[in-house]
Amino acid sequence: MPTDKQAVVLVLFLIIEVDKVVQFFKQKLTAYHGAKSEDEDFHKEVKNLEAESKANADALAMIDAALANINSELKDIKRDVKVLKDGHQSTLDYRKNREEKDGMRDRMSLGMARSMLIQNYEKCLSKGTYTVDEQEVYHELYEAYIAAGGNGVIKNIMDKIIELPDH
Repeated sequence: MPTDKQAVVLVLFLIIEVDKVVQFFKQKLTAYHGAKSEDEDFHKEVKNLEAESKANADALAMIDAALANINSELKDIKRDVKVLKDGHQSTLDYRKNREEKDGMRDRMSLGMARSMLIQNYEKCLSKGTYTVDEQEVYHELYEAYIAAGGNGVIKNIMDKIIELPDH
């Protein structure tokens, strides 16, 4: 099966060959009308023209076959391109949906971390103190909250917890 470039080159080659045949027939017809020949030469020329006409018909049949092949290949390529486009669009739609869900999960996680930080702060504030374990857990959650894009409001709460006495 020829590639697209090979098919185009083949079609161009065949067009050039057909053009040569047309030019040849023009010359022959001009020579035929302009020349005064004997019957024998005339019949010989007619036979040559018939043979060339058959050869040209064969060449045209090859061109038709090549064009049919090219059209078939183009249909296959168009089908493949459509499949690729549809697949690409499905991938884009999936990624967009996935990103939206990931964004919602990130916002939800950030909100939950913020809520936990505030609850831990209120718990420590009501006790008036905090344990080393509570401070470690609070600090890890605070770092994760900030890394996830949390705002600086929680930093004020963190500073207030650090000011509490530990035990």
